[in-house]
Amino acid sequence: MSAFKSRVLKGVLATGIATVTGLAIATPAVASWKVTEGSDYATVSTGKTLVTVCDNEADGNGVYAVFEVFAGPTTRVGDGNGSASGCGTYRADNRVRWFKVCEDDAGDDTCSGVKFID
Repeated sequence: MSAFKSRVLKGVLATGIATVTGLAIATPAVASWKVTEGSDYATVSTGKTLVTVCDNEADGNGVYAVFEVFAGPTTRVGDGNGSASGCGTYRADNRVRWFKVCEDDAGDDTCSGVKFID
C-alpha cells in the first residue's frame, strides 16, 4: 500500500472513531424508570413527574401504579381501559420518589418492582 493510501485510510479511521465517540457522549443515559409485573408495567419519565401504567394482559385483572412524590402523599393511578390499547397516566406536581406496579388479582394484590428514584 502506498504512503498516500495509508495516510488517507488513517484519516478516515480517525474521523470515524471521533464520530462514534461523539455519538456515545451525546446519547442520554436513561430514558425512564420501569417496573414490571408479568407483561404489565409502570414507568416514570426522565422528568420524574409523569407516571404511566399499562395493562398488557387480557386476564380480567386490573393494573395500577402506586407512587409517592417528594413532600407529597402516596398516590394510585390505574389503566382504566384494561388490556385495550392505551395506558393510564398521571402528571405529579412534584418529582416521584418511588413507585411500583400492582395487579388487582384474587386475594391480596400482587405488587412488584418497588423502584426508588433519587
